[in-house]
Amino acid sequence: MANEYSVSRVGSGYVLITHDTTEALSANIVAYSACSPFGPFTGRQHVYTTPETGGNIFTYNAHAHPEIAGGGLVVSYNVNSFVNTDHYRDVSIYRPRFLDVTFG
Repeated sequence: MANEYSVSRVGSGYVLITHDTTEALSANIVAYSACSPFGPFTGRQHVYTTPETGGNIFTYNAHAHPEIAGGGLVVSYNVNSFVNTDHYRDVSIYRPRFLDVTFG
């Protein structure tokens, strides 16, 4: 589990959203489920692969936002670059991204 994660009620259970930490600087966002808000969380499920990740660009801090209305669970993640001048060249890099995740 990454240092940033969130736990949200989804249906009759709870979902933990985080970046995949099984590989360094992973582009994958994953979810785990549990019957209670304190776990145990199991059943790792791939949620999304961040298309920005690669080269100097990395993504991090996936976090659910149940307070935002969507068709499912709204999840955000951050985008950044290891090269500071990239931010001046392309101001869209250092911005959060949002997606709507549904669980079957």
